[in-house]
Amino acid sequence: MLQLVITLALAATMAQCEEEVMKNLTTVTWAHAVNDKAYLEKALASDVSMLEADIVLGHITGKDGPPIPVMAHPPATTSDLSLSEFLSTVKQHNNLNSKQKGVKLDFKSIEAFEKAQPIIAPYSKPEVRAGIASNSQPVLLDLLRETAYLNSSMTVWSSEGDFVEVDRLRALLLTVGLERSYLDVPKDLADRLHLPPAANVKN
Repeated sequence: MLQLVITLALAATMAQCEEEVMKNLTTVTWAHAVNDKAYLEKALASDVSMLEADIVLGHITGKDGPPIPVMAHPPATTSDLSLSEFLSTVKQHNNLNSKQKGVKLDFKSIEAFEKAQPIIAPYSKPEVRAGIASNSQPVLLDLLRETAYLNSSMTVWSSEGDFVEVDRLRALLLTVGLERSYLDVPKDLADRLHLPPAANVKN
């Protein structure tokens, strides 16, 4: 499984968020598995800040032709929402609303990621898995310093059962700054980090 974070007008998003959220990005709220038009519409109308969605190589429901990146979770390979439409819909929402949304895309295959390159290229930004981040502080700090002019931030994620050196990860988050660190991890890991206040967790 390959994962990539994509943010749309994220700097503007944070400028519109409440002051406390701007100080601590680990409190940003998430909607997960936003893989169809109905849920996308609901998520865009909600108070969440970030939308997480899954991408496979497949087809729009009822349509033939070469496979394209669509929003679905395996084993599904059909959807009523393509990656292109997903991104354009979020972008349109952000252009028209003061409270904008960022997105996190979870590519389920290398093939889906490769096909998506022309679509996501204008928006892409890397993320790091929590278990790796906890042991990569020097590299990550160098990367953030080198991209500071882009108003860069870091997204740390993990899955249930991942081994994470909690103390090191907490130190990394506090060193980078909670105002520059998104957190998308299971509740038990978030609780063990003891970040102020209430770190955002996966549903």
